[in-house]
Order: sequence, then structure tokens, then C-alpha cells
Amino acid sequence: MASALYEKLKNENALPSPAGVALRLLRLAGEEDSTVEAIAATIESDPALAARVLKLVNSPIAGMSRRIGSVSSAVVLLGLRTLKHLALGVSLISNNRAGRCENFDFGSFWRESIARAVAAQHLAARLEGLPADEAFTVGLLGKIGQLALAVGYPDQYAQALARARADDAPDLTEIERQMFGTDHNDLSADMMSSWYVPDALCEIVRRQDSPHLTDADARARPGRIHATLRLAGLMAAALNQRQANPDLHTQLEQQARQSEFTPEELDRLLSVVREEWLATTDVLSLTPEQPPASEQTQIDSHSRPDRGNDVVAPSAAGKDARPSTGEPLRILLVDDDPEQLSVLSKYLGDEGYRVMTASNGTEAISVDLAQAPQMIITDWEMPGIDGLELCRRLRTQEGAGLVYILVLTGHSDKIQAVEALNAGADEFLSKPYTRDELLARVRAGQRVVRLKANLAARALEVSECNVKLAAYNERLQTMASQDELTGLFNRREAMLSLAEHWALSTRHNSPLSCVMIDIDRFKRFNDTYGHKTGDLVLIETANRLRTMVRAGEKLCRFGGEEFLIICPNSSADAAQRLAERLRKAVGSRPIKTTGVECSVTISLGVAERTGNMTASDDLLAATDAALYGAKRAGRDRVHVAGARDPSPVGSM
Repeated sequence: MASALYEKLKNENALPSPAGVALRLLRLAGEEDSTVEAIAATIESDPALAARVLKLVNSPIAGMSRRIGSVSSAVVLLGLRTLKHLALGVSLISNNRAGRCENFDFGSFWRESIARAVAAQHLAARLEGLPADEAFTVGLLGKIGQLALAVGYPDQYAQALARARADDAPDLTEIERQMFGTDHNDLSADMMSSWYVPDALCEIVRRQDSPHLTDADARARPGRIHATLRLAGLMAAALNQRQANPDLHTQLEQQARQSEFTPEELDRLLSVVREEWLATTDVLSLTPEQPPASEQTQIDSHSRPDRGNDVVAPSAAGKDARPSTGEPLRILLVDDDPEQLSVLSKYLGDEGYRVMTASNGTEAISVDLAQAPQMIITDWEMPGIDGLELCRRLRTQEGAGLVYILVLTGHSDKIQAVEALNAGADEFLSKPYTRDELLARVRAGQRVVRLKANLAARALEVSECNVKLAAYNERLQTMASQDELTGLFNRREAMLSLAEHWALSTRHNSPLSCVMIDIDRFKRFNDTYGHKTGDLVLIETANRLRTMVRAGEKLCRFGGEEFLIICPNSSADAAQRLAERLRKAVGSRPIKTTGVECSVTISLGVAERTGNMTASDDLLAATDAALYGAKRAGRDRVHVAGARDPSPVGSM
């Protein structure tokens, strides 16, 4: 049962949550009959997610041997579970990059969560605690309850974090239970459950900080999982630390020894995890570099704007923010002094600028996005949201780099100027100032705005050219990878894809199976009715197979009347069940062609990657041998490699 705190935050709409596209993808992940087309269409409805999917599949993480240009191909290669992780990460991070909880470092939280996820994924294969993809999910979302408390109760949670850092303080979870009636582990599990994460993983998260287990319990599966997550957490903290922490490294080394890692193995693992962590943070636009601690606290305490109050939208930073020689610069004036607003408006209006006004920072944030200003001139001293906090809030928004901000203030010393520039201002003007001095600063800012706008315009043109080029390359790739008759992937694509999935399966220690299909006695259709009828039988058989193949599985015409299905993350048992559904789908009713009804059956061979196989060709050979066994046993049946070899029945 969900905690009272979770229900309260949920009813107040105060929980960090994935956006609509991510939720739709999570639902699709739980539906066995989800198709590649439906998943690709869902991803493509969110351009930002689609771009990151393509970036991920073409990054060193995926290990592809060629460049992938289409979302549908990325879905097949990455798999639905990986895409689910990516969608969750993109959605949650983009909506919760900053906040006003003073002692909570939002950027560091996400970087460490990603490091913990990557580390858990690698450790899972070694410790056999839980599947690698599930370990990634637990690592990424296992501490999401901390984020919820920082967002929902920023002031109270800042106090809790401060108490936890004091000497001889109780554990953070104990402080949370005292203050909120529950802890971040329970809250994380409740949130994950609402996102369609399996109950077993939610329970792992709920108990992840349980007291250390006995030796007997530690050897059981829950104990191995506990050790996996603890070691992953320590590795993540070590990778994400800003300063050397001897105590942390001592704990890491002790936990590694308990998990039977030698110091050399731990160093190698940390190196691999660090490389993949950096690549993943790059995909999610999270730079691991951090500002000095003195600046980070200041930025985090003021940087999260209320949702929907962006002054500059990403679209406004594109072609809407391109001032030309015939277009007046759009300037927003922000000052709580009506007289100053009037004077500034006259100065700038007389020069032909388009002027908008706001009487305070809150009002400035609510300016209509259709009037997106290209320059903001704001007073420093204002009630509520002052000029510096306004700068900080603006600079947290993607695309806000094109807005030029000039801060007006009665301060004149260099320290105040540095503070304004660090908050995100581009220029600083001390009062009193003359009309000519103000206009000179505005004209200097206008030159910067025009330069940035021109660069953005050129970048947009390059992007549009790249999109067209990618579409052209995709058409060429489709022509090279598609079977002309059936529209399925061809043999060349099958071999490339099998090699790639073999590499991924080996890397993550995940299962990989193949199904080889042959139309029984196909030659008789050509001999009896002609090749046109034979082609129609091939096309309709391919269509029936296509309707039964699930998301992530790749169906190819392997040659003649043979088909191959690559099944990543599938055991031989799962592939056998798929093969039986395919056999029934093809043989359930005759195929009607030009005035002829053809009764068609298929034989299928199934094989799974085993430890004694050294290359994808070995898996292909085992699948082909299993198909041979099905045909030898009488056709219209499924045979699994390694099962008792059937006795010969008739001729091939």
C-alpha cells in the first residue's frame, strides 16, 4: 500500500513524473503485442526523445558497427527495455534539473543516479543478483524519492539534509521518517510502481537500505542483490565526488572485497563504468563537470522556475529570435518603480525599439511567450523575485542563451558586478547613468543578439540539411537492407543485425535466440501454379509472420523460401513459444492467390546462444540444424536445438 505522503504529494500534483510520451512508452513496454511501428511512432511524437534515441544508438554505448538513421531501426537494435530507461531518464531529468531545495544538488543527484544505474548494470552480470536491465532501472530510480522530497518539501528537506550531515547524526532515512512519516526508499518504490515498474523491483528498492544481512542471507539471492546495489552506489558516489574522500574509498574497497573483486578488477570495472557513464550523461545532456561549491549552492537555491513560467521558449531561441535590419529589437523592461519604467520606455521607444514592461520579477516570468524578448533590462532591487534571481531562473531554460540581460543597480563595486555576471547577466550598469550611456550598452547588446541569432539561423539551416541528408541516407539504407518482394529485411541486413545483437548479448550477458523458418515443399507451388503464384505465397506468408513478431524482434527473408527471426533478450523457451504461434498463424487457413487456394505449412528451428558458442555464425548454424531436425521429423513443426534429435521421417 502506498504511503500517506505519496498520496498527499500525488494529490497536490507535486511529484516528479515522466511526461505523456514516456508514460505511453512505459505502457507499451508492458504489452506483449506491442509492435515496432507503434513504439517508433510514440518516440517520434517527441522530437527531443527521438533525437536522443538516435544519439544513443549511434554512441559507443550501443557498440553499433554502422550509423543508424531511423527510429524504427533504433527500436529493434536497442530493445524496448533500453528505450524505456531512456524515456524515463529524458523525461524526468528535463523536468527536474533544478529546484529551490537549498541543500539538494539536483545536477549531482542525476549524475550519480546515472552512474549508479550503469554500475548496477555491469555488476548484475558478475554477481548474478538480478538481470542487467532490471539492475539499471533500480539504479536509476532507486533514490527518486529524495528528488520528490526536495521538490515537494524544499525547505523541510533542506533541514533534513543539513541534520544528516552533522556529526553523530542518525541515518538520513531515520530523519526522513521522523519528519515526514516515511523515507525516500518507500517513496521511490511507490513512485516506481505508478510507472509500471514490476512489483519485485519496487520491493528491492523499498528494502535497499536494510541493515546488513547475516552471512547466510548474504549468500542468498536477496543478499546478492543487496550487495550489488550497495557496491553500485559506492562506485557512483566515487565517480561523482568533487573532492577526494578517503572514507568513501575505504568503504568501496571493503564492499568490493566482500563481493570478491580484486583491486585490479575493481579498477578495471570503474574505468569501464566511468566511460559509459560519461557517454550516457552526454546523451541526456548532463555534463559531469560542476561549478565550484560556493557557486553551486547559490545556483541551486534559486534556479528552478515554476513550470509554465518560462520567459524564453526553445522555439523562441530559434527563428523567432532573429532580428534583421528591418525588425526592431524586442526589449522587456523590469522595474518596480513606475517612474523609472516610464523613463526607460521613452528612451528606448524614441530609438525605435519595441518595448514591453513588467513591474516585478514574477510578472516578467509570466510574459506571453509569443512576445519573447530578445533583451531584458532589469533592476536589481525588487520585492519577491529580484533581478539576480530572475537571471538565474531564465538561465535554467534551454534556449535562453540568446536573450541578452542587462542589470541596472545602485551598486558600483566590482564584487557586485561579478555577482550579477555569475547569476547570468550579460552586462551590468550602475546608477546613475545617462541616456547616452544606456543606449550605448543597448546597442552593444543588440550586436551580440544579432550575432547569436545569425549563428542560430545558420545552425538551423545546417540542421535542416542534415535532416534531409539523413532521410536520403535512410532511403539508401532501406534499399540496401530491404527485400524487394516481401518488404522484409534481407539476408545482408540479417547478418549485420545478428552480429550486432551478438555483441550486445555478450556485453550484457543477456539471452539471444533465433528462429529459422522454411515453407514446406515450396517448389510445388512454382511447379504447379507458376512463379507468380509462388511469389504471392511468399508475400502472404511474410505478412502473416510480420503480424506475429513482437517489438524488438527482427524478421528477415533469409533467402528463397527461408526466413530468420532474431530475438534479443529471449530464451529458447520464449522463442519456441513464438515459433508455435507463427506456425499456427501461417497454417491456420489457406492462402488465396489468383483463383487458387494454397494450403501452406512451415517448419521452424529454434536455438539460443550458449557458452560454447564463440560467434554469431555458431548460433546461426545451430538454428539451421534445428530447422533441419524439424523437416526431418515430418515438417509443420518446431524443433529446438539441444532437444532430442527426431527420427527421420520421409524425404526432405
